[in-house]
Amino acid sequence: MNIYGLLIGTAVVIVLVFVEKKFQNKIQTIDYIIAGILTLLFARVAFIIHHLDTLAEEPLYFFYIHEGGVSILGAIIGIIISTILIGKKRDIKIWELLDTVFLALPFAQAVGRLGNYFNQELYGYPTNLPWGIYIDKANRIKEYIDFEKFHPIFAYESILNIINGLILLTIYRKYNVGRGIIASFFLLNYGIIRLFVNRFRIEKGYILDVETADFFASILILVGSIMLIHMLVSKDIKIKIAKTISSIFNPFLLTAIPFFVIAFQKNLFKVEPLYITLILILGLVGPIVQFKIFRKLGVINDWDISDRTKRPLFTTIAGFLFLGLFLISLLSVSTNIKVLTLSLTIVTFVFAAVSTIWKISGHLTYLAFTICALYLLTQNSVFLYILFPALIIIGYSRVILKQHSIKQTIAGSILGIIVMAWIWFIATYPLPI
Repeated sequence: MNIYGLLIGTAVVIVLVFVEKKFQNKIQTIDYIIAGILTLLFARVAFIIHHLDTLAEEPLYFFYIHEGGVSILGAIIGIIISTILIGKKRDIKIWELLDTVFLALPFAQAVGRLGNYFNQELYGYPTNLPWGIYIDKANRIKEYIDFEKFHPIFAYESILNIINGLILLTIYRKYNVGRGIIASFFLLNYGIIRLFVNRFRIEKGYILDVETADFFASILILVGSIMLIHMLVSKDIKIKIAKTISSIFNPFLLTAIPFFVIAFQKNLFKVEPLYITLILILGLVGPIVQFKIFRKLGVINDWDISDRTKRPLFTTIAGFLFLGLFLISLLSVSTNIKVLTLSLTIVTFVFAAVSTIWKISGHLTYLAFTICALYLLTQNSVFLYILFPALIIIGYSRVILKQHSIKQTIAGSILGIIVMAWIWFIATYPLPI
């Protein structure tokens, strides 16, 4: 029997014991099977996306799980999704089920990580420390082929997971499980654990030039922190925080950021000061003037345009304003400025059309547009690190203020990203027609 598989199986049993003890006979065998499949699927997919070149050469590589190659970050996503599905299906309080699962998970992780030792994987930089582990030459990374001992980062994570589990057990004894407190502390603590352990890790995965382990660890910390604030802070304070966040990240002001960045990066203020200044002024002042006029006429009541039926008219007129900016940008020498103005025009018209039937989030649409534009046009992943977490924070603020549902914030983000990426792709890789 493969030792790695045995340890993973043991880890699964640990979770099952915790859950079965709490929800005796409420969860059926088929539920556990589905949860296992979803968790393994997401865990494998999260690993495979970093090895697409290997998958292209050997399509069956996806199924070689016995060789190692699952991502705990992907597994956590699978666990959350399957837990929510089971909770709804069996009429179990989702927070209570999530808390129970996350109470067991650190101990399961601690056992599962030991499998990395037997597969001689997940080791860190070379070390002379007494607890450094020997790695066979065949399993060493080429750059460190002459070193014998390495940091056992799987052991570091295993020990820290046990500590995390003990912390969660202590919290469990003081508070009633079911409020989401255990889940929140798990995400927060495990995010910190991964950030620490990754400092010793040699092999790291990248997507869009972003180191994914650090990135998602930061997201876990952010989500865990938001959840704790949501549960422990009074309603009045939460609303004040949400209003402040929503005010700072004004949708139309956000869209000016990539224009300024590109203008300074390409030195466009010196190359063509008239066009760039005109675009920036009209892009910033135009929507504000339009808002002031509409509010004075009583067409809208607030900047958020809370009444969905008022949105199509406002955003359609704004779309024509941005169309004017695009026509001006045709005189510019910068392709990036043309891409920005065209994308902004299309995203605004699409937003206006969608608003006739559904109130998606404008804050998230234009923030996602801004993030996508900054990354695609500068190819600098720093913007993803800095601004992507803002999507979660602003999405939370919009939900707290009851301006949007979670689905509406997600839809808004997707809209902004798709339009910007589509126009960028067409401009970068022209269609052969």
